[in-house]
Amino acid sequence: MAYDRTGRFLASSGDEELRPGSARVKVWDLEAGREAFPIEAFEGDQVLFSVGFSRDGRWLAGGGRDRKIKVWNGATGRKVGVIGKHEDEITKLTFSPDGRYLASIGNDDMVKLWDATRLDKEQEPLRRFEGQCEDFADLIAFSPDGSRLAVITGDDTATIHPIGGADGAVRLVSRGHRPLALAFSPDGRWVASGGKDCAVKVWDAQTGKLLQTFKSHIDQVTRLVFFQRPEELWLASGSRDGTVKLWDLAPIR
Repeated sequence: MAYDRTGRFLASSGDEELRPGSARVKVWDLEAGREAFPIEAFEGDQVLFSVGFSRDGRWLAGGGRDRKIKVWNGATGRKVGVIGKHEDEITKLTFSPDGRYLASIGNDDMVKLWDATRLDKEQEPLRRFEGQCEDFADLIAFSPDGSRLAVITGDDTATIHPIGGADGAVRLVSRGHRPLALAFSPDGRWVASGGKDCAVKVWDAQTGKLLQTFKSHIDQVTRLVFFQRPEELWLASGSRDGTVKLWDLAPIR
């Protein structure tokens, strides 16, 4: 599922039986409490594993079993086209907060960076990164300013790449952690990782230094999000143990 920037519209993908002419994604109007508009199907549509709205709400993108990145009009649901593809199933895609980029990762263990300002055109990726893809999780994450992309790159490693092509990639290494999920803090100072070891870790995004480890889950951590409470910043983690846990970050400030 993915909200648009306003929080009014929610896109969700599923594997229910196809309705004639409709895609395997729906957009809900949360104010009206009903489906906003039908999403037009592409020929040969298959299950989508990830969907997302562009920053300006103009586009809705999705990727999944058929290896293609499909784009719809985010206000009408009309199909726009396919911008590119992977060599295997696409498990996660995400837009950069500044609206410039769309990143995708597939079971081909490749991360591709696309120009999100021209999603009405078929295109070649702007950049490619090796990225380990083992699950349906938050496998890639942009920094808040869109200048860096965090990618899982090994059993015990994640890497933060500068998008502009400059040197200075930062590696996050913790033996036995085997990260599955990544998220940047709102100020870009920290990166959180959730792992197969059931732990949540918080890192310095500039140096790669491990700042804090949280342990309470009893299964893999696949979802992470920082959120601002009135008094301070917190971190939420979702796990295959069926729980969501909230972490107070005050001890590492």
